Amino acid sequence: MSVVSPNRTACHGGFPDRVDQDVLSYPGDMSKPWSIGVECHSEVASAILPSACVNGPGRPDRVSARKAGRDDGRRFGRPRAPGRDGQAGPAPERTRLHREECMMKIGVSSFSYERLTKANELSMKDTIAMAREQGFDCIELLDIWRQAPDCEAPHRLAEGLREEAERVGIELCCYTVAADFLKCPDGDVAREVERIKVAVDLAAVLGVPVMRHDASYGFPADHAGLKSFDIALPLLRDACLEITEYAAESGVKTMVENHGRFCQDSLRVEKLVTAVNHSNFGVLIDIGNFVCVDEDNSVAVGRLAPYAFHCHAKDFHLKAGTGLFPGRGWNVSRGGNFWRGAIIGHGDVALLPCIRALKQAGYDGALAIEFEGMEDVLTGIASGHENLRRLIDMA
Repeated sequence: MSVVSPNRTACHGGFPDRVDQDVLSYPGDMSKPWSIGVECHSEVASAILPSACVNGPGRPDRVSARKAGRDDGRRFGRPRAPGRDGQAGPAPERTRLHREECMMKIGVSSFSYERLTKANELSMKDTIAMAREQGFDCIELLDIWRQAPDCEAPHRLAEGLREEAERVGIELCCYTVAADFLKCPDGDVAREVERIKVAVDLAAVLGVPVMRHDASYGFPADHAGLKSFDIALPLLRDACLEITEYAAESGVKTMVENHGRFCQDSLRVEKLVTAVNHSNFGVLIDIGNFVCVDEDNSVAVGRLAPYAFHCHAKDFHLKAGTGLFPGRGWNVSRGGNFWRGAIIGHGDVALLPCIRALKQAGYDGALAIEFEGMEDVLTGIASGHENLRRLIDMA
């Protein structure tokens, strides 16, 4: 069965002096519309292909700032359930290959804790220790300027965050920042590119292997002429290419995420990756976001999986737009349907076939939870964590 519905756009906050906060808000911002998932049932696919993570060349003057000896991942296979005779027995050869070669790590985005950080119950540094306490393999960090807009020494703050991760024993897997190359202040694309290069420098200090930046949320309202993605593609390509070439010198891979509506459809994201055509540039796949543009989740994930550098696990409660708007906590998709953030495994997004598609593509990076439900934050994250581990084991 499938329920196709809304769409929603995710936006990440950026630097206060550069980004219009009315236009840009983080992907999990509860004021924006998401969408509806597609439930899918299928048999376990064939054995996955191995995949290696190729890091760009190190840059001598920056490599010292990067954390050495990154964790290559870990297995979370569990014993097979007993059969009818009560004996578990050996797993089929294909299952063993599946477990051996797909060493996906389970992480959490610091955005998941944002309600607590906004309430001053947790600091940026506290979220790192909390992620470790909750048993995650790694944590994705949001834009430092978003979390600490008054910070005058961002590199020093980044060093402190890296040291905290080393102290508690958790990997920093990704750095996430906002960008918009179509809505730059005064149309100054070069200035926006330079701002993102500063973020690349911070990513190198943090020691993360990948950094996500946006492409655009669309043309300005006063733009004259057509506002199609294809018209914007050359400009977006040039900006993304310049940034990823710069980042490659520090060994940091760059990527865009499927969110923001304008660059959210899997075909559009693939167009951008193909246009940039650089081994250092890829995709942050957010499993839940595709339904915001009325796409089948597993089909879209399967299309972009070969380009994946990082992934988000996300779930939503969904309602068709034919009924009454549910009210507080709910949002409206592009297609007029209703969505609300859910604990992983509690919602309607078809997570299992999406994870299976990632495994089939040989993805062995991090799968980070982005929790934006109405439930208690720590309870929601912990429950989603348990369910995500089970889903990965099942896929």
